[in-house]
Amino acid sequence: MSNWIFGGASEPKTDPYKKVAKVPPSKTIPVPKYYIDTPNGIAVKFPGGIPREPTTTNDNWRGPLGTYNILGTPTSPSSGGGYSQSGGGGGKSVPAPKPTWSTTYTSPYAPSWWLGKTPSIMDDKSKYAALLNALIPYLSPEDQRTYASNLYRNYAEAFPEYDPELMQYPIPPGEVTTEIKQRFTEKERAEQALATLSQVAGITGQTDEKMGTGYKFLRNLLSVLKDFGGESAENQQTRQQYLQQMGALDPLLAEGKSSELSPYSSIAQSLASPYFTAGQAVPIQKTSDGRYIFGQANRQLF
Repeated sequence: MSNWIFGGASEPKTDPYKKVAKVPPSKTIPVPKYYIDTPNGIAVKFPGGIPREPTTTNDNWRGPLGTYNILGTPTSPSSGGGYSQSGGGGGKSVPAPKPTWSTTYTSPYAPSWWLGKTPSIMDDKSKYAALLNALIPYLSPEDQRTYASNLYRNYAEAFPEYDPELMQYPIPPGEVTTEIKQRFTEKERAEQALATLSQVAGITGQTDEKMGTGYKFLRNLLSVLKDFGGESAENQQTRQQYLQQMGALDPLLAEGKSSELSPYSSIAQSLASPYFTAGQAVPIQKTSDGRYIFGQANRQLF
């Protein structure tokens, strides 16, 4: 029997005998091709979808059959015999681009081996790594080594220079001197750390809102250290200022244990109470009834 039928929905009623091709059920109707004018005046055809004007010669065009560049070349092949959009049906999605890292800023508190790096793309992972790295200069030498090694283990592509097998970290101080105590209790340290966080946000084109809750949490903590820090070598932090600082930090550090802020709780603690193997920057003990007692126990008595 012939595969021709008479008539058709689109044919005029005055011509009922014109033959129209009948498409067998087993075949699919090909997707029409559309044409657009490119900036160089050459007509280019794109399979499927609604045409639009490309903005640059590298502009990608997304349609029902996948992603095409300005020359009509498919850029997202799928395993299902066609081309798929990112996040589309049964084809393979286009992987998200990875950020590249560049050294873009410095810090007066930074050790010689540290690099002020920022990513080209600020997603959740790169943002977290950038913030941790930005605060390394304001930690004790022991904590600096810990966080740099952590960045290498978890973000080796971004921080290959922090490989602990290649690094020559300085030996931590054998005692907590007056200069060390001043450096870690003065407000200038917190002011410089706040300025560094602002640099990271500015270089990457982010607002405080886009930087997220963790960024705001770290800024709040550093603001406390600034408000109660010492002014200079002649006007160092007093015991009263330190107690007021601890009173303001306690609820913040407790909040840092929440699920949303927990990734930042460790470095927040390291900023608030720098760890030195030689002892505390501010020798103080908290009693069972919540009182603070300044000074270290005499080791000769034990």
